[in-house]
Amino acid sequence: MLTVKERILVDVCCGPCAIPIEEIYSLMPDFEVVLYVTNSNVHPFSEYVKRLGSIRQAAKYYKTNVVVDNYNPREWLEIMKGMEFEPEGGKRCIACYNYRLEKTAQYATTHGFKYFSTTITTGPSKDAKKINQIGSELAVKYKITFLELDLKKQGGFLKSIVMSKKLGLYRQNYCGCIFSMNAPRSEKRTRKLEKQAMME
Repeated sequence: MLTVKERILVDVCCGPCAIPIEEIYSLMPDFEVVLYVTNSNVHPFSEYVKRLGSIRQAAKYYKTNVVVDNYNPREWLEIMKGMEFEPEGGKRCIACYNYRLEKTAQYATTHGFKYFSTTITTGPSKDAKKINQIGSELAVKYKITFLELDLKKQGGFLKSIVMSKKLGLYRQNYCGCIFSMNAPRSEKRTRKLEKQAMME
């Protein structure tokens, strides 16, 4: 007798962050994982296209389906009004996490998913506690279950580095929005974080 797997909708922002999705399979072997791309925060459009391409590439390797939300940077910028000069990791980033996760929860509830999650916690600078708190609050609002993860602690960031190189995925050097693109971090800081992950 065949068992029908429950589906879980997982927010992903790039190919490297789609790789630790395998960790979800190991945690939840009875689930069918569907990747959800809601990247209206990503700037410029050429960057959006590169990230979407790498997500599709990773999804093909892991035999995972992908759902792509409409690209609507004007909507995202409208929500971020008044927070343009917030520091990285501050109120603007929290609002962005909420935006992404709410979009994911909304799609999940209207398309028959009972579970949702995100791979944002793969990033070493991402606040997993806050991200999981937002997801849990939205789960109550939309009457859906949120799977809490901290993929950094599960070796997700290191695995994303190794597998990205193996698959030849595009790997960005900033979070995604126009504000993070102009922040003083870029490739040098990204490589430093990678070295730290390799040593953990």
